[in-house]
Amino acid sequence: MGYFFFDDSKHPAQGFSIGAFVYCSEDPTQAISQALSKHRFRPGVDEFKSSNKMKENPRNVALRDEVGHILRQFGQIGVLVVPNEQELGAEAFKLLSKMSAHADILSDTHEVFFDEGLFASAKQGNDLVKSHGGFTRYKLHFERDSKIIAGIQLADLAAHTCAIKLSDEMGLIKKTVKAGEDSGYEPDLDIELGFELWAGLRYNFLSEPAELPNDWDGNQEAFLANVEPFGLHISRNSEKKLRKAALKRFGQMYLGCIH
Repeated sequence: MGYFFFDDSKHPAQGFSIGAFVYCSEDPTQAISQALSKHRFRPGVDEFKSSNKMKENPRNVALRDEVGHILRQFGQIGVLVVPNEQELGAEAFKLLSKMSAHADILSDTHEVFFDEGLFASAKQGNDLVKSHGGFTRYKLHFERDSKIIAGIQLADLAAHTCAIKLSDEMGLIKKTVKAGEDSGYEPDLDIELGFELWAGLRYNFLSEPAELPNDWDGNQEAFLANVEPFGLHISRNSEKKLRKAALKRFGQMYLGCIH
């Protein structure tokens, strides 16, 4: 059995919202609880939220880094792009269908947890499930509290990271942070926040690797993993600019050296 966790990052002023599923073959609850306790937070009472203030708050930054490490260790990411946050709930099932077709996921039964606020009620969620084929192999849980279902906190970080990166791609925001120690760069170098967050997660997007040609000579394209067939869903209601940016940012993922 595996576990899917879904959360979102809404950006109406920028014309899009992001949803993210994180799939874990093992329950990440214990690891997240240990991370919270390590940084003096109370599991089940406190939680990691990307919206928490990071600037001048080293505990929150440390917890974000720890949750990012757990996500890299446990999770595979699928990303959903919609122009209107009202579409998130219904479109999430289309992304779930794509992810379920991946060879790593296809033959198992799974539990699926959705964060609060995506559906008007659990009944609405169940009605939408039926309209998308039922997902008969899955046990679905709607309107769940992310303090209790800790894996949703991984999806929170994934959705937030993808939203920042898409905003960067569309030229809507530019935030920088210091590279820091052990980054592979000069510690005082200013780098884009979207790049800094994305760089550590790019290996975790559910994808199929590009096949190496027989005459491969080390070209960059061979390090591109194809995310679009399994790990990306873009609402058909998206305008051309949004669709183009989402495909460019998430359709393929470069896995080669970036230093």
